[in-house]
Amino acid sequence: MGQNSMIEKSIQTIIEICNKALFQHESGWKNVGLPDVGEIELLLKIAGCQGVLSSFMHGLLERDYQDEELRDIIITWYGIAEKSQRGYKKRVMLMENLAKVFKKAGLDVMFIKGATLAKYYPVPEWRMFSDIDFYLYGDYDEGILVLKDIDVDFDEGFHHHSTGSLFDILLENHYDFVDRVNHKCNILIDDELKKLAVEEGKNCPFTFGDTTIDNAYCMTPTMNAIFLIRHMSTHFASETIPLRMLYDWALFLKKDSGNVDWNRVLHIYEQSGMDYFAGMIQGILVEKFHINIAECPIKPIMDATTERIWNSIIDSSSKTKGGRSLLGIVKEATTFFRNRWKYKVAFPPESFWRLCLSFIWVHLKSRLKI
Repeated sequence: MGQNSMIEKSIQTIIEICNKALFQHESGWKNVGLPDVGEIELLLKIAGCQGVLSSFMHGLLERDYQDEELRDIIITWYGIAEKSQRGYKKRVMLMENLAKVFKKAGLDVMFIKGATLAKYYPVPEWRMFSDIDFYLYGDYDEGILVLKDIDVDFDEGFHHHSTGSLFDILLENHYDFVDRVNHKCNILIDDELKKLAVEEGKNCPFTFGDTTIDNAYCMTPTMNAIFLIRHMSTHFASETIPLRMLYDWALFLKKDSGNVDWNRVLHIYEQSGMDYFAGMIQGILVEKFHINIAECPIKPIMDATTERIWNSIIDSSSKTKGGRSLLGIVKEATTFFRNRWKYKVAFPPESFWRLCLSFIWVHLKSRLKI
């Protein structure tokens, strides 16, 4: 069996086990044959790389492992999963503190992705996330000043947010929901999300242990239906889509598909050129994950391009980042140009070469302080 075939088989095993953990609340390994030691370790590495280690690990814990080497491997990776879950709790605590700081300043905050998507998981801590993204309902500048008072300095962002750090956790203060500088088709999407934030953006509170916090919110189902597909396609264009993003989408649809204004969403998909990509993602859920959400009207597409997207998901080499060295920059540039077919899938109305010129101009401006 070739390496790609082995990885695809491993991915399918991971999906089978995660599906049982995430959708059926069962231990995944009960009806799955136990692989050998080497295969178990490969599965754990891939699950970690794909952002689904905690839900996958759930399927391993109710099995009795007689092999000492196998037990040691399970224990090691269990520790890694536990560290990820502690990281989740640390970030939620920081979100709570940020909400308090904003409340004191009279600001409302909408948290994006991260812990807001974790609410769709059977155990929220299973949903791995690193950065804390938030939108202050247009009060971006005020938010910068408020956080500066608690010694958080923000770097100006090139695209749609600025970045700061607190307790070694990256904070992203969004002035736009999506990058409308480099992608003209995103202007329509960003305008719609901002309009929805005004119309219904305070309908979904984000609750903390401290019940006095009443200024924190999540994206509404209709906002998520727009934002998650665009966010997924942007990641796909630059690198690939991890299984975690596909499970975010599937779990969101299972819980909230019936609460989405699909007429509005499908219109935005069509106007911005996202409809084909959304259909292919739905095709992957149906064909590869065996998940079909009856209330979701997106028609699944399973064609040669969908299969190519799927191959990029299972190809771990597509996630390799080059780093900041000259060799790393060259490697990233080479990957960027090799993956230009992804750009045409994610942003069909736009020119890849125009994007290249836009990136060069933005970075030149930052260097020359124009």
